[in-house]
Amino acid sequence: MSQAQFLNDFSTLGSLLERWLAGNLALPEMEMAVAASFSANHFFTPYMQRNAIRAIASRFLVRKELEKWLGNYVARLGGGFKGKRVGIVMAGNIPLVGFHDFLSVMAVGADALVKLSSRDAFLLPAVFSLLCSIDPGWRARAEFTVSDGKSGEYLSLFADADALIATGSNQTKESISAVYGERPLLARGSRFSYAVIDDSNVKNLRGLAEDVFLYFGLGCRSVSRFLVRRGTGLQALLHELERGRELVAGNEAYMNSYRRLRAIYGMEGREFADGGFFILAPTEELFLPMGLLGYACYDSDKDLELFESEKIESIQKKYRTFGLAQSPSVTEYADNVDTVNFLIESL
Repeated sequence: MSQAQFLNDFSTLGSLLERWLAGNLALPEMEMAVAASFSANHFFTPYMQRNAIRAIASRFLVRKELEKWLGNYVARLGGGFKGKRVGIVMAGNIPLVGFHDFLSVMAVGADALVKLSSRDAFLLPAVFSLLCSIDPGWRARAEFTVSDGKSGEYLSLFADADALIATGSNQTKESISAVYGERPLLARGSRFSYAVIDDSNVKNLRGLAEDVFLYFGLGCRSVSRFLVRRGTGLQALLHELERGRELVAGNEAYMNSYRRLRAIYGMEGREFADGGFFILAPTEELFLPMGLLGYACYDSDKDLELFESEKIESIQKKYRTFGLAQSPSVTEYADNVDTVNFLIESL
């Protein structure tokens, strides 16, 4: 596929998805995928799924955005990497979380061998089917498999892959790295994101609740920790977080996690603030269970710099403005590692 066709077809894909989301186009296969996803994974509520699709359609699959993105590489892409095969191990923590990796592989002209998480096995094949309805030529460019993620399966799934992109936990990252250490590999492990709150933004926290509770806080871009300037106080933060109640309160698994944490903190006499559907507690832990948000107070910018330097290998994003954590642009890369550049250098 030429770059012109990539731009035409993927921007058309974005338009079709936006029309469907607006109720102006019937896409039965997408409706079935949403229903199947929710049936298989109750964290993937229809609202959460549609939100993820909307972010992709409006932020990634827009012609001018795609042109700007690929313009950074046009001199190096040449005729693309036709015939090259790239394995993609996708996480299943939020809907379509691996779409950017898939888009990157399609953009450079390689074929994708996709290992879907069993927690998110329906949406990407449905989106890809819609792309193939625009031009059937795309159908030969991707293969999808669902597996339980055992390292032995990776060996058979990606035996002839020229490069591999893998996203998961730190344990998954180590396991895959051990198997594919000699071949080009972009492996991502666990990361967390945090918000800095001080006098400059404490009166403008609108959007922070979505940054925290959208996708039940399961994304690495989700805010799970707060660094609060000493003296700023927590009341404004607690008030804003209350806006997230409707996003999570109806999910029994999430609420059970919250209730369990509240009971543990109460029995152990540990300090925490109860938000009614989350607890906010001072903690040094980086990776927190659902329903627990961590905070720490800081005194100076040097404290922030020290925190970031010590935790840099585990940080995904730092936020001082809010509301777009789960709507990254197509030019933003997970772990701040340029996926397209990795592919160009590896294939």
